[in-house]
Amino acid sequence: MLLLLGVLSPTLWAQGNLDREIEVVKNRKIVLPKANKHHDKINLPPPTKKDSTQQYINFHDFLNPAFSAKRHLPLVKPAGVFAEDNQASTLSSRMLEGYIKAGGGNFATSYAEGAVSYRPNSTALYGISLRHHQSRNGAVRDDLSATAQNDVQVQARYFANTFAMRLKANYQLSQYHFYGYDLGQSVEKDTVRQLFQRFGLTFRQVSTDVKNRFQYDWGVKVNYLKDAFAANETLGDLFGKLLYRLDSHSTVNVHTNIHLGQRTDAEQVSRFVYQLKPFYGYSKGNWRLEGGVNMVFENDTLGQQNNLHFYPHVLAEYALLPNLLLNASLKGDIQRTSLNSFTTQNPFVNANVNLAHTNQRFEALLGVNGTLYQKIFYKLQVGYEQFQNLYFFVNSATDTARFDLMYQTDNINRLKLEAQLGYEPNAAYKFYINGVVYNYQLPDAMEAPWHRPLFQAELAGVWVPTPKWRLNLNFYGLGGIQAKNFATNEVTSLGFIADMNLKVDYVFWEKGSNGLPNLSAFVALNNIFAKNYQRYLYYPRQGFNFLIGLMYGF
Repeated sequence: MLLLLGVLSPTLWAQGNLDREIEVVKNRKIVLPKANKHHDKINLPPPTKKDSTQQYINFHDFLNPAFSAKRHLPLVKPAGVFAEDNQASTLSSRMLEGYIKAGGGNFATSYAEGAVSYRPNSTALYGISLRHHQSRNGAVRDDLSATAQNDVQVQARYFANTFAMRLKANYQLSQYHFYGYDLGQSVEKDTVRQLFQRFGLTFRQVSTDVKNRFQYDWGVKVNYLKDAFAANETLGDLFGKLLYRLDSHSTVNVHTNIHLGQRTDAEQVSRFVYQLKPFYGYSKGNWRLEGGVNMVFENDTLGQQNNLHFYPHVLAEYALLPNLLLNASLKGDIQRTSLNSFTTQNPFVNANVNLAHTNQRFEALLGVNGTLYQKIFYKLQVGYEQFQNLYFFVNSATDTARFDLMYQTDNINRLKLEAQLGYEPNAAYKFYINGVVYNYQLPDAMEAPWHRPLFQAELAGVWVPTPKWRLNLNFYGLGGIQAKNFATNEVTSLGFIADMNLKVDYVFWEKGSNGLPNLSAFVALNNIFAKNYQRYLYYPRQGFNFLIGLMYGF
């Protein structure tokens, strides 16, 4: 009951996920899901991918290093892959399972999380997850920099012989304050309080009969955002992926999406994007090829003379050796933006900000990834891309504690170099590192890519010395970030963000033949270097903080 009240009460605050561990997913990628195996088996869908170069990061989340180097080669089969994560056989066979976690720490932090999964038969699955994380005090001015997040998510899944369906609903309540003012400046707390309520509803149906020539994946998604002031936004998507297998090597594919959006603030703005992407796929021997066109029509008018866009869709992969894959691609797209996405990336966004999609005119990638001795996984990739209407968060000239959006209507070229390395000598020890370097070619009138990093690094490691002990180490770094106060024209380098986190789990006892922990304790040490770094100008983050708690699984 206390957990339920903690999640639903609008006065409780939170700061993001605190504990994640490494899970190896063969043939795909390495991700960092929740540390409890119970939560994996409940199999709630992952969050939507965001622009990591702009994200307002709570680095204490044990973030996913997006490690994609681990890929068993060659990958040559045709794309009958819609069913890969939608088979009932991939889920737990237990009828009822779940977990409850709770803890507390400094900065007056409280944390609670729980999830339950119910599987009445082999064709149905129902689940609910609740989460609360509150820090009543922050880095500066105590409760003025407090943050909060509470989440509720329910889902139902159905598995038939030839298709699977999922219905998901979620609600999130998050609270912040605009605390980026001078310490000597008087601030009324109620006037700088920001509250976001986010609702989401998703339906998805996927074909699972891989022997059928025709495969499909379609669905409907609706999201609604409301803030503490006058703004609200409704987004809707109707999406679909169709595939027809011509023979054992060739496929014809069509991807389409209809996106509608309406933002209401000082004025009402309606936006839409329609995408149609037909392409041909071929896979034989050591080759995998795709070729087609991506057509997008949208009604944004910023810096554009034509709302109809044509982009190439070309992909080539060649397995030079059984453990070495070469790949190249040339693509482009409209990268959709919304008030929902902007406030997720940066919750200190000003009212009535302009909204415009980013036009990625092209993205050319060339890379190699492979394995060594089945223990080392690596990826090297170079990319070159061109943007129009690329956005930047900038401090408002009228209120520097709030952020406006600056769009560059001229072309911006960006060179991207990425390297990933993973090492898995055995089941008890895993280590991964990922680094990205960016080089922006900006128009003469623009001094710097405001609030975008020039390089970032991620490191994650797991050590399981005994069945009772588990250690997770996580490091996240960003550098080269510059910001400008447009009221004084002063340019500031925000300094390198180096955030090291360590989480230790101890299992008191286990129950059941499947080895799921029944009772365990955890200690999370966050921002070990104790730096009040700034991801955005005038917003220092919490220094060293910790969380101690218990987890009970059933």
